[in-house]
Amino acid sequence: MITDTRFFTNEAGLTLLDRFKATLKDAKYFDVLVGYFRLSGFYQLSDSFEKIDKIRIIVGLSTDRETFNAIRHNRENSIIDFESDKNAKLQYEQNVISEIESVTENNALVESGIMKFIYFLKSG
Repeated sequence: MITDTRFFTNEAGLTLLDRFKATLKDAKYFDVLVGYFRLSGFYQLSDSFEKIDKIRIIVGLSTDRETFNAIRHNRENSIIDFESDKNAKLQYEQNVISEIESVTENNALVESGIMKFIYFLKSG
């Protein structure tokens, strides 16, 4: 049994999903910083979030080479892109659509998780 709950890593016989489910069953608040967040996989934990009072997820989603190069170019040339917020939202929207379209798992479960995610967002 693992007693150090500060770090979650995939270990033989104890996956990240297992660790999250075990931790979330007694959690009142959930704050997490993740490198990748996949809406299509949210259903795997969505039931675990039901009794949590406050959920905060900070995401650094899939910075691809094109985005990295654009940021570097703008920094090097002191360019301010007033459209960047709008463009980031559009890119995120396109990424989510592509992710959902590429789902190979149980579509009903994925859709249920997405609907629960939307509910959580709307309810604060």
